[in-house]
Amino acid sequence: MVHFEAIRQYIKLARKHEIIDMKSIITDSLAADSTVTDSTAIEMEFRGAYWDSVRTILNEHQEQFSGNPIRKKVDKLSEELGPIKENQPQQQQSNSIGTCRERGIKPEISQGMDSFLETVNYPEQLKGTNLAGSVEYEIRISSSGQVQGYELVSQKTNLGIEDAFEEAIQNHLAFAPLDLDESTPVLRCRISFPISK
Repeated sequence: MVHFEAIRQYIKLARKHEIIDMKSIITDSLAADSTVTDSTAIEMEFRGAYWDSVRTILNEHQEQFSGNPIRKKVDKLSEELGPIKENQPQQQQSNSIGTCRERGIKPEISQGMDSFLETVNYPEQLKGTNLAGSVEYEIRISSSGQVQGYELVSQKTNLGIEDAFEEAIQNHLAFAPLDLDESTPVLRCRISFPISK
């Protein structure tokens, strides 16, 4: 029971420090602290060093406490997490990059937010509809202001909005140069883009 309590603490830390990619919605899962309440199919990715620590301690529990009454719960958690992704080392490296928040930097879009939003080509089925809200990305920005990578932070809408934004990010988004030193060539910055239709 003490070992299972350690598992719960590892999960708590992982929820706090890592991003969960939600490709569909579920309740009663490792992501149960989210505000999502709909219960449909599950497809999530738990990535990062903290989730890997959870995987490790789950494996230890399965090996050392095979006869434990809570084994089924441990097996379910392990199945939901899945194996470590092949690209995990890159993700861990990404998590080691400093953030704009830590450095007190507010990146500015070189062409301005309004001009960038004009490059977002929304799906045909959304034309004529009134949409509100925003999408949020964690974007890796080089000292020259170039986008080095990005990851969706907000919940995916499944309306094609994210695809439209990601195409615009890849082809049109650039920032004013950041005041960085040689030891910090890239920063991770959370940017919220309003949905303007």
